[in-house]
Amino acid sequence: MTDVGSTAPAPRARHTADAAPTSRATVAFTALVAIAPATPHVAVAGTFLDYSDLSTLAAAAVGLIAVLRSGRWRDLTVRRAPEAFALALVVPFTLIAALLAGSVHSLASGPVRWLLNAVVVALAYLLIRSPSDGRRMIRALVAVSVFEAAFGLVSYALRWYGPGGLIGISYTEGVIGGMFVWGRITGTTAMASTFIGGFFAMTLPMAVGLAMAARGRARWGWWASAVLILVALVFTLSRTPIALAGAAVVILLLAAARPRVWVPIVAVCAAVFFATPLRARMFNFDNDRLALWNAGWRMFVDHPWFGVGPDQYMKYFYLYKNTPFGVADATPHNSLLYLGAESGVFAALALALAIALSLRFLRSRDPRILGPTLGLAAFMVDAMTTNLYSIPSIAITAWMIAPAVAPMVLEARRRRSDRSADSGDVVPASPDAP
Repeated sequence: MTDVGSTAPAPRARHTADAAPTSRATVAFTALVAIAPATPHVAVAGTFLDYSDLSTLAAAAVGLIAVLRSGRWRDLTVRRAPEAFALALVVPFTLIAALLAGSVHSLASGPVRWLLNAVVVALAYLLIRSPSDGRRMIRALVAVSVFEAAFGLVSYALRWYGPGGLIGISYTEGVIGGMFVWGRITGTTAMASTFIGGFFAMTLPMAVGLAMAARGRARWGWWASAVLILVALVFTLSRTPIALAGAAVVILLLAAARPRVWVPIVAVCAAVFFATPLRARMFNFDNDRLALWNAGWRMFVDHPWFGVGPDQYMKYFYLYKNTPFGVADATPHNSLLYLGAESGVFAALALALAIALSLRFLRSRDPRILGPTLGLAAFMVDAMTTNLYSIPSIAITAWMIAPAVAPMVLEARRRRSDRSADSGDVVPASPDAP
């Protein structure tokens, strides 16, 4: 029997009061993380920071205050946020590598940055608690991608080169893979087009997934967003992101759409590919990746345990640049190899584990879940041909995918359980459950 004077409902009232500021913090956290790729990758004078770090640091501050005030930090477990703990494993190995290198800059660019990644991912799991929170993050990332696409395409049309030649479009006028171009879209990143290409490759399947799940006029808005991102991706002229994004979209359509939806889309894309100079670009296999990978591999083999030190690759590069495949002229363009060469095999294995764990929702057929996860898979494969995971402002958005879709997976599991209970069947726990 319940006592009339009982104060049992008090905890619920307290939880509701705590939820309001945390909800506002979730919105702020989402916005701050989402805008990171749109912030120029330019060093802040007199510091070890880039301007692109500022929004991520602000997101971390907002998130930490929210979870400490609400007590949600107690909910952080390996089961809930496995890749956050895997990223935390990178920290001690990069710290040892930095100490062995004897460089203060190595400390800032190695363990401190990886610790920030781990903290922000953990905060994402603690703050993104509902499917609506997750969808907000996905939509925010697509919105930023649409902005970058529009900015890049307008810059291309106007032949506008921003400060340093890496904002808007890059200084690459001429014939590339059989196509005459007057630049490659770089957006507002102030980095090479391959990096914004990786971001586009990740967000294109996300936009398509949103379009497939939407109803009414919203569907056409998301389809328009997907088309804009696709066109901008093509004008980056980055072959690997284009191919991976295309493959991800095709898989998404085959898995979650009826033939009457995906057949015309695939047919139009194939016609555009084979009837334009894009075909010549995609089938031009002249590149320097073999030389870059060979140089990076030999550096890793010579320093397998703790590498040469975070951000020290180019210091020792001259010893390895001459390869059987030509002269290498840059970093290895492979995220795992890059980390391994600088911080050793254990750091690289920890990163590989974190990447694998972030892809654990690939088996879902819901386009709202499968679209973002396929986008993440495209990003991950692309990162094996570029240094995407070493670019904090781009990589942090990829780490947000699993925390964003986790509540959607949990909701789908609960709905299956409810239907099973109504029918009297017993359904085992979903392998997609977070």
